[in-house]
Amino acid sequence: MGHRAAGHGGDGVGDLRDALGQTPMQYLTDWRMSLARDHLRTGELTLTAVSHAVGYGSPCAFAAAFTRQHGEPPGSLRRRESGAANDPHPHGR
Repeated sequence: MGHRAAGHGGDGVGDLRDALGQTPMQYLTDWRMSLARDHLRTGELTLTAVSHAVGYGSPCAFAAAFTRQHGEPPGSLRRRESGAANDPHPHGR
């Protein structure tokens, strides 16, 4: 037990990384971006409101993080997803 505590400096980050399969920060980012994607799909919140809802103080910082995570800006995902949700014939006629 002493070795275990000494090995991680007592902060448990290594244990969390082992349990989650990723760093705690990456887990948190993935979770926040998943929530953001859900908010964007509904179209009920502005981009600024989405950024604040998932813990970003700046819409610009949120947009940059979202783009890194998903490969497209949040506004593009919103337009693409909300257009598909409102299409009565999503697979053509």
